[in-house]
Amino acid sequence: MLCEDCHEREATVHITHVVNGERSEAHLCERCAQKRSESEGVAPFGLQSFLKGLFDPETLFGPGASGGLAGVERVERCQRCGLSLDDFRRLGHLGCSHCYQQFHRQLLPALQRIHGATRHRGKVPSRGNETVLLRRDLKQLREQLNAAIQREAYEEAAVLRDRIRALEEQLGAS
Repeated sequence: MLCEDCHEREATVHITHVVNGERSEAHLCERCAQKRSESEGVAPFGLQSFLKGLFDPETLFGPGASGGLAGVERVERCQRCGLSLDDFRRLGHLGCSHCYQQFHRQLLPALQRIHGATRHRGKVPSRGNETVLLRRDLKQLREQLNAAIQREAYEEAAVLRDRIRALEEQLGAS
């Protein structure tokens, strides 16, 4: 499909507007989409722009804040690919899988806002999802219990044991 504005390049940006129940669509190439967003006074769009905005200090810590990203973190670089946190903000993507570990502390607040959690829990079926979640939690608690026993943290292990029993009862009832 060709761009609706220039009729020269492939349309890669598809915009849908819904105003008062009326739906209109535009199929544009990247250049024309960028021109249109600039002429209409709309901020640049796309996944990279979205990610850049999420990790902006004002987005993370409020207006006028440089937040916890000032100082040492600003010059911290990934040990594997050399990407800095400023590079990430400018580019809108990380350089390698090691960047997630390197910038873990800075990424957590934004991930919490986007997903509502900082751990990936995967998809859950629409039917019977309560049982799936309980079993998943039970498995995780058992792993934590084994780790606590290995560390000889017996008080923590007792608390985990009690939580496991409560979940098992809940599973039995459902």
